[in-house]
Amino acid sequence: MIPRALLVVEARGQAIHLREDACLNLTQAGYLASRLAASGVEPHVRLVIDAGQSVEEYSVLYHRSDEELAAIRRAIRLAPDRGSARHEAVAELRARWLPYALEADDARAGCAVASELFFAALAGTVGEENESALAAVRAAAHPAVDLARLDEWRELLAAHRGGRVLDLEEAVARLALSRWDGAVASIEVLTRVAAEPAKWLGDPGFAARVESEIAEREAHGGRDLDGRLFGFFPPVADPLSGRDYFNSPTSVRSEHGKVRVGARDRFDLLGFEGTERWTFAELKARIARQLAGPVDRPFAPKYPLAARRLAEEAGQVAARFAEEGPAAMIFLEGVVGRVNPATGGLVDRLLRENTPEGCPHFRYAASAEARETLPDLPGGLPLVEDHLARLAPEMFVPELNVEEIVAALDLRPAFR
Repeated sequence: MIPRALLVVEARGQAIHLREDACLNLTQAGYLASRLAASGVEPHVRLVIDAGQSVEEYSVLYHRSDEELAAIRRAIRLAPDRGSARHEAVAELRARWLPYALEADDARAGCAVASELFFAALAGTVGEENESALAAVRAAAHPAVDLARLDEWRELLAAHRGGRVLDLEEAVARLALSRWDGAVASIEVLTRVAAEPAKWLGDPGFAARVESEIAEREAHGGRDLDGRLFGFFPPVADPLSGRDYFNSPTSVRSEHGKVRVGARDRFDLLGFEGTERWTFAELKARIARQLAGPVDRPFAPKYPLAARRLAEEAGQVAARFAEEGPAAMIFLEGVVGRVNPATGGLVDRLLRENTPEGCPHFRYAASAEARETLPDLPGGLPLVEDHLARLAPEMFVPELNVEEIVAALDLRPAFR
């Protein structure tokens, strides 16, 4: 039997920002796949594409300094018209940092999205090319950016105009992996259904976990915050716009025998105030209606629930491989010093728990030094992938030792 390796890699943001972690992680995945294939191991890639968090929070604000974030927060808090101040701040971020105009698909979201605020990427569509953002890339003339590929990048944006933001992210990931001489045997997105508010509860794995979460929190309430949070979020009416704020940082938690729902954003910039209070009976009735069929204003999944489901799915793939021969699980995510324990750290732990017994598990991040060679500019991975490919052998932390992986596969007890 040919030994196989399952490479699980972050693939979100590589179509937004040139210094995005995923730009490095996807390069690592492609390089590692080529080395494994050359050593007789068949590599399969599974992409982690978080659908719940907004484009701005995931791939723009993540790269801004604490001082910049504080200035935005202060401007909104002190504005006489907070609604207008929010709108202006979000519009300025998009104009400066997004390579395309961001639009919202109300039909996919299942609600009237307040598109002037941050909103879940699952509802995002790709609009017109942002000419000023691309002009900034040209003007910077950064040594890591291959301006000869700018037309290729623009053609990719044009091909996805009117399409889903997450489809563009996936296309960029597949393009990056394709450069490695056809080394990758298969590429799929984990828990793709998580990006479908109308369908995700039809997934038996998700449905069972939601039922379990509700029962546990109703029975025990949770002694700490993590034990009280739910792994799904609803649209929340925004009193300043009259439309729905639909974004995964929204908090749903058990509190004193009730369910508390409050609009939130990742960096606490928008200054949301107030919460809604539901009974558990009301929550269960809402879930039951969504399980029964399409509804207005549906819930969508978020971490940690989405992380548990994707790790479970990856574990099932690894188990299938392990039944047929030697197999390894390899997780590539984040940059040293910037790994979020609530996201990348959680996924790593859950992948380890779901890795079949006897199947070796490896974890790699990208070096901070490699990240620092990239410019703080909007754009997509194709513009810097040649630069990153040259750095690939040295950007693994811990240091990449392909022979160690191959040896672990050879030493794995034969399946019986």
